[in-house]
Amino acid sequence: MKKLLFLMVFILALYSVSVSAAASVGTINDIYLGTTALGTTKESSFTLTNNGDVNLSAIAFTFSKTGFNLGFNKTNFSLSSGASEDINFTITIPALTSTGNVTLGSVNLVSTELNQSPLFSIRADVVGGLIIEDLDVFLTTRPKYQTDGTIRSDNEADTEVNDGSKLDFGPADAGPGSELRFNFNIENTFEDSDDIDIRDATVLVTIEGIDDGEDIDEESEEFDVNSGQSTEADIFISIPLSVADGTYDIAIEVEGDDTNGNTHTATMNLEMAVKKEGRDIIVAEASLFPEKVICGGASTLTATIKNLGTRIEEDTGIGIANSDLGVNYLQKRIELSEEPFDEDNEFTKSITIATDKSTTKSGTYPIIIRSYIQDDVLWETKTVNLAVEQCSDGAAAEAPAGEAVEETNETETVEAVTEETQAATEETQEETTGSIAESVQVPVLKPETTTEIPLTKRAGFWAAVVLANIIVIGGIAYLAVKLYGKKL
Repeated sequence: MKKLLFLMVFILALYSVSVSAAASVGTINDIYLGTTALGTTKESSFTLTNNGDVNLSAIAFTFSKTGFNLGFNKTNFSLSSGASEDINFTITIPALTSTGNVTLGSVNLVSTELNQSPLFSIRADVVGGLIIEDLDVFLTTRPKYQTDGTIRSDNEADTEVNDGSKLDFGPADAGPGSELRFNFNIENTFEDSDDIDIRDATVLVTIEGIDDGEDIDEESEEFDVNSGQSTEADIFISIPLSVADGTYDIAIEVEGDDTNGNTHTATMNLEMAVKKEGRDIIVAEASLFPEKVICGGASTLTATIKNLGTRIEEDTGIGIANSDLGVNYLQKRIELSEEPFDEDNEFTKSITIATDKSTTKSGTYPIIIRSYIQDDVLWETKTVNLAVEQCSDGAAAEAPAGEAVEETNETETVEAVTEETQAATEETQEETTGSIAESVQVPVLKPETTTEIPLTKRAGFWAAVVLANIIVIGGIAYLAVKLYGKKL
């Protein structure tokens, strides 16, 4: 019994020693080589620390990918417990590999006592294959009413755009409702002799956090770039009406696959300032549903005014008017918040616009929506058009100038004809035709007129009747004789 107990204690002691004598090395962060081109060689280093309880021997390193010619200044060496060693290495980027911000591969440790995979990864921004050769950004501001009553947009451009720069549009500022056009020149840097084309490339532009903390992005259609060639791509992005003053980051990424299956990526990062005016009350939305009605029908107009300025507006107003339709709506003393994402930043009104069969004429009616910045100070207007059709007789002829009046074809077919009308006499048809409006002449189809002689007055009629009677009577007599003879 004592021998068994001693053996168990001895085994536990050996196990404790083996556990406490574990082999390990210190953590090594991933290594970033920076920007490098295809076919170039880069140098870097790391420190290997033996933080285990046993010495490491026959230490060597391997790489997870082939073709990179990874070389180390030390190999097949030993490292005592608690010791460190600085290791230098070189790595060559193959001419045929993926580009962009890529992970080239991972370094693995191999030794007699410890194998660790991965030890760390190597990353780099590899340029080449697909690049943004040039970028111009064009700005068109939201159309605004000027003091002379005209509507004008500012059009400016930044043609000196580089990675990391802030867009500069000179005297104009990007603001709510502005439109940006990003004009790219994308180049395939492979030589013609390489015969490496890039297929299905796309450009993605993202303005980060501009939409109440959410991103806005637009992506181009797919395009191809042949070896040694370049192509243009345009991206259009509109800045929301609800936007805060500030500077926003713009991320750009171009990506495509070459004919060898490698992915090529080019990136660019920009900044853009958005500036708002102190006071700006706009007609943000105006719509009709439906946009076209039959005379006597009605449509619903919905209009919204919005505060794009940087201050609270306490006395704004909205007006909706068209004198021909009897529309004259006005509401004042509307308070609008300066916070672009508040519910009180805008005001919406819906009204019903009715037409009258007896007074409304066919045509197009412009309905004007007005925003007022205070009292009777008009700020902006917007117009929507209501089309009215099929009004009373003569109305179409008096339609507003510019509206074509449809001519009536005299051979027009009237489809709604009842069976009773179809069966009526010629006299009734003539009366019905006369009751149709003079502007629509409906042809009445009449049977052709013929002179018909009664059958009883035609030649040979009575002779034929007498002959038929003789034949019938003779036949009856013949049958009677036959029957009577058989009985006798």
